[in-house]
Amino acid sequence: MPELLSVFFWWGLISFLGALAFPFTFWLFRRFWDGGWALAKILGLVLLTYWTWIVGSLRILPFGPLSLWLGVGLLGWFSFQVFMRSIEPIRTFVRDHLSLILFEELLFGVGLLGWAWIRAHQPDIEGLEKFMDFGFVNSILRSRWFPPLDMWLSGNTINYYYFGHLVTAVLTKLSGFPSFRTYNLMIAALFSLTLVSSFSIGGALTRTFLRIRDAKSSRVLVFLGAIISAVTLTLAGNLHTIITVVNKGASSYWYPDATRYIPFTIHEFPLYSFVVADLHGHVSNIPFVLLMVGLIFSFGIELSLKRFSLPFSSFLLRLLAIGLTTAVLFMTNSLDAPIYFLLFIVALVSSGPRLSFLRRSASIIFVSFYVVLISAFLFSLPFSLRFHPFAQGIALVTTRSSPRQLGVLWGFFLLVAFVFLSSFIRHPNRYFPDRPSGPARRFLLSLLGVSLILVVLPEVIYIKDIYVAEYYRANTMFKLAYQAFIMMALVTGPVFSGLLWNLWTARGRGLRFSLLAVVFVFLFGLGSVVSYPYFAIRSYYSSLKHFRGLDGLAWLSAKYPNDAQAIDWLRENVEGQPVILEAVGESYTNFARVSANTGLPTILGWRVHEWLWRGSFDEAGLRTNVVSTMYTSVDSLEVCRLIDRYDVDYVFVGTLERSQYPTLSEAVFERLGTSVFTSGDTRVYRIRKPCRSLSFHLHRA
Repeated sequence: MPELLSVFFWWGLISFLGALAFPFTFWLFRRFWDGGWALAKILGLVLLTYWTWIVGSLRILPFGPLSLWLGVGLLGWFSFQVFMRSIEPIRTFVRDHLSLILFEELLFGVGLLGWAWIRAHQPDIEGLEKFMDFGFVNSILRSRWFPPLDMWLSGNTINYYYFGHLVTAVLTKLSGFPSFRTYNLMIAALFSLTLVSSFSIGGALTRTFLRIRDAKSSRVLVFLGAIISAVTLTLAGNLHTIITVVNKGASSYWYPDATRYIPFTIHEFPLYSFVVADLHGHVSNIPFVLLMVGLIFSFGIELSLKRFSLPFSSFLLRLLAIGLTTAVLFMTNSLDAPIYFLLFIVALVSSGPRLSFLRRSASIIFVSFYVVLISAFLFSLPFSLRFHPFAQGIALVTTRSSPRQLGVLWGFFLLVAFVFLSSFIRHPNRYFPDRPSGPARRFLLSLLGVSLILVVLPEVIYIKDIYVAEYYRANTMFKLAYQAFIMMALVTGPVFSGLLWNLWTARGRGLRFSLLAVVFVFLFGLGSVVSYPYFAIRSYYSSLKHFRGLDGLAWLSAKYPNDAQAIDWLRENVEGQPVILEAVGESYTNFARVSANTGLPTILGWRVHEWLWRGSFDEAGLRTNVVSTMYTSVDSLEVCRLIDRYDVDYVFVGTLERSQYPTLSEAVFERLGTSVFTSGDTRVYRIRKPCRSLSFHLHRA
């Protein structure tokens, strides 16, 4: 299928799921300016994927067309029931807001088409951790039940957060496209979902924050706030770019440095993730994070407007929606769950009513805390029962970032926080005679407060894992700073629109001049952080000069043509997940290419990754030696026993196997199996079973 048509089909598929989920999102986000239209796509993906996962985890229905289309049918049926109960409000809203809905749909389409076009200039599923993410997707696609098999440690299931990879697998099966194409389509979809959902939330925050009576001014400022939040979250970097370019020149700038500026740490942000295109949990989780932020804000608005007197059923269902989303955050990128549960509690406490309602407020906070906590635990229980955490506790840091370093990373957002705290919190009525809505102001304060906590925490404590020596706090800063960036970016749009409104209504030349100066600094800061895409995209995608399409495996045919043909044969001819033997190599290399590109489990793939996931190198070290013995031993009986022990069905002998094991004994595999595919020096052997019977005859001989 031509590239453009495949992107349009992907757009239609995600929008179809969004349309099915819209009656639910309209009920959840009815006070948002778009009625939750942008967030409906995310909710549709969550509901369908969770259904698929839960029936597969409980072994009710295997992962396949039946469970998927039954899930689509159930989603459509329940959606229709909700629609019929709210038909008039929904029809009225759509009619009155059709232009906004169409704009958001166009924004999603432009984001999807635009980033797919960018990815088509460098679509290779190679480098960084793409093998890991692609391997997860391919293993899930071959799975009947969950958790899926670990393609890099045969005989074991994935001990990682794979729900985001399952979303890609669900859309892959629904679309019928090959995974080497949907990998790149999913990266484009994540970019687009982030863009349109941050636009939706930024507009909702700005609209509720300002509460301006002038309808025309309100529309302009709300739209501007939405755009700035979306652009900042999706496209911005940090001040490192502009500072480095001014001091050293544009020609010397290397875009990854902005994410490694503080030595021995990682402080990435969404655009860097979209550029390098690893389909990692922290990237797949961005839309779910934004759904969570929207749910928390909507819940706060409802409680405030109803004076904590929501009907119990509505109150409970909203909490269950937050609980389900918390569970999804945990299963996609674990640390995000406690981060946004903290945001929920902070926002809930900060939105408490007046003193006369204090007792009732305490009971609501208490009930909300436990309903969300317990429901999140139950929703994710099948995952938790099979997952073994690989964090090893918490410890105090011994090295810290300097104020200058933190200023480079967070200077622009600190300016936003300063303007917000000095103007809109300290003197709200001076700037807004119409009194801005309390929930929005308090929620913005909650976002800023929690994000500042996330920035400070890696300077005090870190989560212990296998990363030691100087890099001991790298993962902690990475996970926390990433979410801090998202929260601060959402605040940017409402604060900027508030500044413009202040400038428009300011009395006195001195005050107007001061406000104008602040707006100028604000714009300069925004311009500084959005200069990052120019350098990152041009560098990674070779200035967008060579359009190559969305085939993520074309590089394999060019680099390892014989191996690529063998991998294609395995993808097309091998059913299920029999074990395949391939060479063992280090992480971030092209080793484990067979298992990653087929989803077939191998004895051992990337060793350091398995060390991280299992918490010990013992098994990886043992299997490294086992694989070496199987390739180099001339003792057929010894190899046969190892084949039996690890239940190997296929043996791959290709370019990397021959280079990794110079004394490779291919004659053993010829005695133990049959060559089922040959291309040049690359061969795939199918082992005759049972090997124990063959071992007996070999021993007698």
